[in-house]
Amino acid sequence: MVILKMVFLFTISLPELYPVSVLQNFTSALLTGCVTAILQMIKTSLQLMEKTLRHSYDKSRRRGAIHVISAFSTMHSLVLGQIKTDEKSNEITAIPELLNMMDIKGKIITTDAMGCQKDIAEKIQKQGGDYLFAVKGNQGRLNKAFEEKFPLKELNNPEHDSYAMSEKSHGREEIRLHIVCDVPDELIDFTFEWKGLKKLCVAVSFRSIIAEQKKEPEMTVRYYISSADLTAEKFATAIRNHWHVENKLHWRLDVVMNEDDCKIRKGNAAELFSGIRHIAINILTNDKVFKAGLRRKMRKAAMDRNYLASVLAGRRLS
Repeated sequence: MVILKMVFLFTISLPELYPVSVLQNFTSALLTGCVTAILQMIKTSLQLMEKTLRHSYDKSRRRGAIHVISAFSTMHSLVLGQIKTDEKSNEITAIPELLNMMDIKGKIITTDAMGCQKDIAEKIQKQGGDYLFAVKGNQGRLNKAFEEKFPLKELNNPEHDSYAMSEKSHGREEIRLHIVCDVPDELIDFTFEWKGLKKLCVAVSFRSIIAEQKKEPEMTVRYYISSADLTAEKFATAIRNHWHVENKLHWRLDVVMNEDDCKIRKGNAAELFSGIRHIAINILTNDKVFKAGLRRKMRKAAMDRNYLASVLAGRRLS
């Protein structure tokens, strides 16, 4: 808790007063440990998604921009862990390290296509969790099996469990169809390759511009595999939560906290400040008394020490 309060102060209370060197003594695992304790209270899905810190590159030292993989609970709007992928690693090897930091028992872990790996599926199963992986060209044989199993005529008139939903916003309309089925006999071999595989899932979206009704809607088809006993409706909720990371986390980091413009990059400072921003989002999101957006809450915490004390303590002071 002491570390949690210290890093929060660094984030919102005139960070120029605190030298970056002070943070060099902290490790990413230590920062992550401050927030992962609440995992035991969360019984839902966790979304793993990668984000590039664009200005963390350093030409003088020939260091590229770092990439951070975050574990996010969309339902609770909380970042529950993060890990950096360095020059000798990538998302495939970093995800298992991130999973080691967390208790994922009883939770569904969602990733994009890069995380769709047999070793990662096995690790999630061993830790008591379930996986929902997007399938693309990096799993060529599996991707081809989906294309053969779900031709266009099957997508138009699904024989399996299906769930449809529609949404209108910003002058556009999107209709989404979600299909879930058990692994058929002709594809049973995949259950030996992918530990715990139970369901094949398909998400079809039809996007159209409301003002241009004469045009054919744009159709997108996405494939997924899962070890969870999902219904079509639960599948729809899980992937919707995954893509909400862009709005609930990445948009806040880039637009409100200006993460992409931050040029702090000495040592491991870029990674640490990324963790600090995550912790600040967690704490301010938890405040339900001051009805305002994240930007206004940050400004108020920087100017009003009573409010700052209240959000750090997790309660409203009189």
